[in-house]
Amino acid sequence: MVLFKRKPVQYLPRPVWVIPETNEVFTNYEPYLQRMDFYKQKRFICEITGHSGLTFFEALRSEMEESREVNSAFPDALKEPILRRIQFSTVSRVDNLVDEIYEVSNRRVADDVHLDLPSFRPADNWQEFKQDFYPGEPVLILLEDNTRLHGMIRDKANFAEQRYPDGTLKTPAYATYLVKVLDRPNEEALLDQDHITRDRKTFTKQMLRAFIKNNVTRESWNGAPWLVKPSIAEEYKIPTDVPKNLHQGTKK
Repeated sequence: MVLFKRKPVQYLPRPVWVIPETNEVFTNYEPYLQRMDFYKQKRFICEITGHSGLTFFEALRSEMEESREVNSAFPDALKEPILRRIQFSTVSRVDNLVDEIYEVSNRRVADDVHLDLPSFRPADNWQEFKQDFYPGEPVLILLEDNTRLHGMIRDKANFAEQRYPDGTLKTPAYATYLVKVLDRPNEEALLDQDHITRDRKTFTKQMLRAFIKNNVTRESWNGAPWLVKPSIAEEYKIPTDVPKNLHQGTKK
């Protein structure tokens, strides 16, 4: 070991160049410059907003800002049930996924409401999902005179179907909701699903699309399932083990 004044010589560390936004590390300056030139091209797109003609860094900042806004604005009560039903869905295009969820989530009970949200089943079909609302969700209350009041779901009670001894249906399954009437302080109402709907102003297709793209991913191969991002799936305790028949190369 070479000494200087009886102490080992301390070598200078090898110089490196770092791109903080991506955590990429370069030991040679030329590849670093090439990579920076690539990122500075105005050819990148913000996935959430769809804005194009951005540098990589501009698109990244846009996605981070929009991501925070989307998750903040999206109704908390709908996050888990929607993500849970998207998990493992094989609808190919995000726009089709948005249409499926949005239309069935906002459909009125005037049609005798049976709603189908995308969900995985072994046969890879849609799982029937009746119109449902969740504690903490903002809703519109529909009065008999067509007046609409703003409300908040406070609690929900499910009632199983009842059948006669011969097996014929006596009463279908249903739910009742304790709703706080926001337009009338200190007033609550016990309502069924016929008198509740979602406010399209607080649950739009654009908002839903941004929420999906912000929290769900899908690989590019044909038939690939949608997967909730691992950290989000862990937060809501959503299963992450992809069924074997949805692995690449196993779908017919």
